[in-house]
Amino acid sequence: MQNNSSNETQNIMNFLEGKRLRKIFRNADVIGKLHITLTSRRGNYFRKKLLNQLGDGDGADAVEKLRQESGIKEYERHIQKLLQFHLIALEHEGDEENYVRTELGEAAVNAMRELERDIGREAALQIYDASLGEHSVQLFLVVYSDKREPDFETRKLKYTPQEAGQLAYFLHRSVEAMAAVDKLNDAGILAYEDDGFVYASSKILRGFYKYYLNLLDIAVKQHLINGA
Repeated sequence: MQNNSSNETQNIMNFLEGKRLRKIFRNADVIGKLHITLTSRRGNYFRKKLLNQLGDGDGADAVEKLRQESGIKEYERHIQKLLQFHLIALEHEGDEENYVRTELGEAAVNAMRELERDIGREAALQIYDASLGEHSVQLFLVVYSDKREPDFETRKLKYTPQEAGQLAYFLHRSVEAMAAVDKLNDAGILAYEDDGFVYASSKILRGFYKYYLNLLDIAVKQHLINGA
C-alpha cells in the first residue's frame, strides 16, 4: 500500500511541470494556511482590511477603528494570525505600542490586489470565500497543468463531471477528492454549469497561479518553506 502511494506521488510530480509549481504542490499545506490567513471573511475580511489600513500608518488607531466597524469582539486572534506569519509587527516607542505592516505584509497586499486586477474583484472574492486548503491547492495545480485545449466556443477548459473527479486521483480517499472538487466549484475555478459540463476559465487559472507564486515567495522569505 505504501509503495502504491509512493508511485502515485511520483506520477503526479512527473505530471506537474515547473520547479516552482512542484514546490507549491509539496508545500500546499503552508500555502493554503497563508492564503486563508489573508483572505478569511471573518469580521467582514478584518485581516485583509487591517493589512490595507496599516499601510497608511494608522497603527493602533486603525485596529480599534476597524474593530468597531467590523463589530467583532475577539479581534486579538486575527492579530495573532497576522503576527504568526510576520505580516504585521508590534513596535514599541516609549510607553506606546503600535502595529505596523511589514515588508511581507505589503507583499501580501500587493498579491491580493494583483489577483483582483487580473481576474476581477468579484471572482477574487468568490475564491476568498471558498477557503481553499491543502487538497484544493493541489487540485488547482493539477487543473492548471492540464494541457487540454480550451473549448472553442467558451474559451474554457471543458470536462465531464467524471473527468473533473478523475483530476483528483492523487487523493487516496474518495471523500477528500470529492471535497476538493466541490471546493474549487465553490471558488468558481471548476464550475459546474447548466449544460452538465464542468468548466475552468483560463483567465482565472493564470491569475490565481500567479497569486500562488507570490504566496510562495512570501512563505520562502518567512522561512516556512525551504528556498532551494
